Amino acid sequence: MDKSKQEKIKQKILDYLEQGAYKKDAALMSGISEKTFYRWLEEDDSFDSRVEASILCYKYSLIKTLNLQAKNNGTLALKILQTRWPSDWSVSPLENRNESSTQEIAMLIQQMLDQKDGKVAHDHEKDFNPRG
Repeated sequence: MDKSKQEKIKQKILDYLEQGAYKKDAALMSGISEKTFYRWLEEDDSFDSRVEASILCYKYSLIKTLNLQAKNNGTLALKILQTRWPSDWSVSPLENRNESSTQEIAMLIQQMLDQKDGKVAHDHEKDFNPRG
């Protein structure tokens, strides 16, 4: 296979990876075998680096989307905090709480996000008292 065609296939693979495809699937959808894909990775350090960069781009796009959604969803924000910083936001203290307590925590997180964005959450302030 000539270099030009090989580079086009590599670019297709990178595009698929940036969209979230698995390595094997990206290779197959681009018209090469998984074995050829891994051989190219071993032979071409640049391609290997570009593959990893494409996967990181996809991961970043997921994180970015998740963070945008969390701004409007306190429960999602809480789940992100629990996943990212489990020692600070562990699930265990919340297991004994009822649904309204979890919603109160989610609302508090939403208020903090609103304040960070320069918004004042007046509606929530009068309805929610974190101390009791």
